[in-house]
Amino acid sequence: MADALRTSKLGTCVFGGAAIALGIIGLISRNFAVDWQHVGPDVHHRHALALLAAACEVAGGAAVVWRRTARAGAALLGVLYAIFVFLWLRQAAKAPLTYDS
Repeated sequence: MADALRTSKLGTCVFGGAAIALGIIGLISRNFAVDWQHVGPDVHHRHALALLAAACEVAGGAAVVWRRTARAGAALLGVLYAIFVFLWLRQAAKAPLTYDS
């Protein structure tokens, strides 16, 4: 049982730390941090959305690390990442046989 808790805490810290790092990169670059955050250049208020997404990643990552706020942080990151998944699904529906269109 103790090993499972230790592994779970390690995984939570890695996940939270990765989200924080991704958010910091986005805040510094003032853009979406990586290409899988597929938001095209034609989207209105793209710059503001990039900063909002980066701030949510930092806040969600920090919340995941603390036990009291872990559920709220995981929910925030889950919703944020689901939005990016839906953006990719739209792209995949346009060209279902093309890898990484």
